[in-house]
Amino acid sequence: MEWYEDIGLCGPGEGAKLLRSGATAPGGRVPVNASGGLASFGEAVPAQAVAQVCELTQQLRGRAGQRQVAGARVGITANQGLFGHGSAVIAVR
Repeated sequence: MEWYEDIGLCGPGEGAKLLRSGATAPGGRVPVNASGGLASFGEAVPAQAVAQVCELTQQLRGRAGQRQVAGARVGITANQGLFGHGSAVIAVR
């Protein structure tokens, strides 16, 4: 939920409220982890960022199948790995 706050989906301390509101669920105002997130992918630290970019690309191309976010036009990935390695990608269709 801190990521929700850190990337600006909500204000500081409002991550839990955003989650409970349903806004981050599929069909919500700001769907998050339509693929199930890293919990469904596994703990493959080096591949996590790549998996996120692949999912984002599929969403923006309208090729995500049953997990497709209707009208997806912009997306962000954020990944924090071991030893301070991190990445972020913002893509716009």
